[in-house]
Order: sequence, then structure tokens, then C-alpha cells
Amino acid sequence: MNRKTATRFKRITAVLSSIFLASAAFAGTGLTANASATSITRISGSTRYETMAMVSQTAFPSAASKAAVVASGSSFPDALAASSLAGHLNAPILLTDPKTLSNATANELDRLDADTIYIIGGTNAVSNNAEKAIQASRPSATIRRLAGNTRFDTAYQIYSELTKLGAESKTAIISTGANFADALSASPYSYMQSAPFFLSSQSGLDEESLAALKDFQSAIIVGGTNAVPSSVEQQLRSIGVATSRIQGTTRYETSLEIGMFTLNNLSLNPSSVVYATGANFPDALSGSALAGINKTVLLLAQNASSPTVNASSMLPNVGSVYVLGGQNAIGPATFNAISSSFGLSDREYVPQPTPNPQPKPNDPVYGTHKAGEFCKKADLNKTDHDTRNGKLIVCKVANGDKQPRWHYV
Repeated sequence: MNRKTATRFKRITAVLSSIFLASAAFAGTGLTANASATSITRISGSTRYETMAMVSQTAFPSAASKAAVVASGSSFPDALAASSLAGHLNAPILLTDPKTLSNATANELDRLDADTIYIIGGTNAVSNNAEKAIQASRPSATIRRLAGNTRFDTAYQIYSELTKLGAESKTAIISTGANFADALSASPYSYMQSAPFFLSSQSGLDEESLAALKDFQSAIIVGGTNAVPSSVEQQLRSIGVATSRIQGTTRYETSLEIGMFTLNNLSLNPSSVVYATGANFPDALSGSALAGINKTVLLLAQNASSPTVNASSMLPNVGSVYVLGGQNAIGPATFNAISSSFGLSDREYVPQPTPNPQPKPNDPVYGTHKAGEFCKKADLNKTDHDTRNGKLIVCKVANGDKQPRWHYV
């Protein structure tokens, strides 16, 4: 390469670098890109179980899955690690009432024609009655329960089953066992990669989990040190496992960071995105399969100001936006903000507060006192309206009074 060509190459490289840095700076601001999605859809039923079934139908419209993972719809700990198994099976995560098999769940098992069904958690999570109902509904299906004495044990049992099924992920995900938000945000990554979850307490990882993690090359820790203590990083490094931590100052910032990591690490350019509330777990738990099957991310939102709402800047080719749950989960103002971020005009009505009715000029105004009642010295000369007829009364000491009373004016 001669000197002139080398100089020109350096100039071109400098320009491209400038463009790259400007693009990176823009993405980091959270500004909305010129996104132009074609649809935004709220997936919502009258109960969490109906919503779950609708999410499953959206993810598997032609009953493409012959397997299903069933977890509690009222308690999150055992179900936190379910996404890795569901992803390996290419299956939905179905939720049920712990005491009895929910109708929506039974109907979805039939629609899917599921012949392999995993129940996650012990009988407090999914009761024997619910399991018997599943057996009665799907008598020819193979049904397995994965449960441990604790949520940490259950997560380990799921990992063990993945190993038996031949899953070969070399990356594990570490999250707190005390909360659900960070694990839910990471669940699409887990689903797509069959990457098992190991749950940590504030004391760190237990010995059984550490022994299993020796077989992994790397571990992704989701959440800050208040969720997963820094001692976990030391535990993992001591057994030769490389670590990376993804965190934000709130669960919503963490959700955004996990989303960006998932897109970049897996080189995804999705055509859809999934939103769910970060205040509760059922919608996001079932939604992890919808996000995973579509090779996209699941973002948690609280309100219109949540940092995930303007995530269109990192999702330029999204055509379909899914919002899970009813308006009690993600309100219409948040829905509208998400819609606007992706260049859509579809809007939901935002109820306005009802103003207090104002009295008409000729209507009587009723107060809180009655003529003849005693009043306080502090209220002397103050006026009110009689509660019985609306006539004006005043607090005063009239002839014959020993104490102030309310008198008609």
C-alpha cells in the first residue's frame, strides 16, 4: 500500500469510527429511533390463566409444541428457572392455580396435544389434585415433576433434567431466589440458549450448585449486589468460571440492560418485542416463551417513564409489539407511550379523574352542622350550612346561651 492509499484508508477509517461512535452515543441516550412497527397488541384475559393461554396461543398458534411446562400461577420461586427447560423442549410455560388445574391450562394442554408435561415445584406449588387432573386430561402423556426441598433445589433439579436431555449450554445464569424481576428479564436468553438458572441467596451459591457450575465456561449474573452478592463472583472465579454482571439501578434499568445484552450477545435482529409488568410475575413468566420462540427480548415496564418504554432505539426492525396483561398490569398511558415509541398511532383511552360535582346556583348547599348544636370557641363567627336544609348558620353566643351554638343567620 503506497503512502497516498494509506492516508486515504486512514481517513475512511476515521469517518467510519466517527459514525459508529455517534450511533453508540445515540443508542445510549435512550432516544427513540425512527421505528415504524406495524402493530401493537395487548394480550389479556379476564384472569392470569386466561392471559397465559392467550400468550401460549400466540407463541404456538398451530399447536407446534408437543411438550409443556406447568408451574404455579400464584407463587414465583419454583417457576423462576423453568424457561431453560421450556426452551430446550420448544414448549410453552403454562400456569395453573396451585390447588386445582385451571380450566384455561387444561384446555391449552389439550390444544397443544402435549405428550410430555413437566410440573415445576413441589405440591405447595402445584398440588397433587392438579397433577391428577393433568393425568386425567392427558392419560397417555409422560408427566414428570421436578421439585426440590427449596427453590434452590428445584432450580438444580431443572438443570439436572436438562443434562439428562442432552442440553449443552456452557453458560449459566445466576439470579436471586428472593425476587423475580431480574430472572424474568433474562428468561428469553435462557429459553433460546437452554441456559440453566442457578439461584443465589444472600449467603451465595450452595455447594451443590457450585459443583455443577464447574462444568460451565461462563456465568451471567443478573442484578446488582443487593440481589446477588459480590461473594458469588468470587465463588465462581475460584472454580474457573468467567463472570459478567448485568445490572441497573432499578429492575427496569436492569431489564433494559439485560435486553441489550441479549440482543448483542446472540446477534439478534428481532421483528417483535414483548412487554410485561415488572410488579408481578405471571404474565412475564408465560411471556418468556413468546419472546424466546420469536428470538426477541422481554422488557419490564412500570409506567410511561420506565426506561424500557423507549427501547425502540435498539429494536429498529420490530414490526409487532406485544403488551401482556390487562390495564391493571400495564396501564393505558404506558401502553400509549410504548406505542408512540415504536411509531404507532394506536391508542388506548386513558380515564380522566371525575371532577367533584359543583352545586348549581339554585341548589341548596349542605354543611356539616345543625342549628342548635354547640360549636367550638375557635369557630366563633364562622358560617356553615345546616345539614338538614342547607340554610346558612353561624357560630355565636346568643341571648340565653352559656356556650356558643350554631344559629340561623
